[in-house]
Amino acid sequence: MRLNQKNFAPLLPQYVVPMQGNWYNPTGAENNPAKPMTWCGFKFDNHRGVTLAHFIPDRAKPPTNWSVQEKISKLTLQFVGDIAEDLANDVGHWTHNQTVIAALAQFDGGIMGASDGAVSSIFDQEGANTILAWNAWALIGWADEVDSGQGQWPSGGVKFQPGPLVVQ
Repeated sequence: MRLNQKNFAPLLPQYVVPMQGNWYNPTGAENNPAKPMTWCGFKFDNHRGVTLAHFIPDRAKPPTNWSVQEKISKLTLQFVGDIAEDLANDVGHWTHNQTVIAALAQFDGGIMGASDGAVSSIFDQEGANTILAWNAWALIGWADEVDSGQGQWPSGGVKFQPGPLVVQ
């Protein structure tokens, strides 16, 4: 499975949401008695390839070829609420967190590095009072895999057929 905002979000707890202005703000529901005391926004800053894409033939009949590229993605986290500072500091320990390890295994991934501390910033609640947020980051190594036998590349225009390569 490809590591991106869409695939990553469903694996997270209810109050871990994409970091974007038009998304649900868990502390913004004033009439919600069940609103969380702390929540987290996340975003991927980048996905950088650390190897060239290469083919790994599988043993299926008929054979299909998977194109694989190892990548490292930077995940930025912003914690807001009463235990935000502690949670941001905990990110440095994610290499030993079994919940994180299990979630990233679905992407053939793992933590490659994490922030060794937390950095504060101001979080503006869309005109309401501002509060202190705590920020951390993690580097996630993962395998970006595409089954080239399907002819479905992100660019949309490359199809592999048996025989000589013909450019139209």
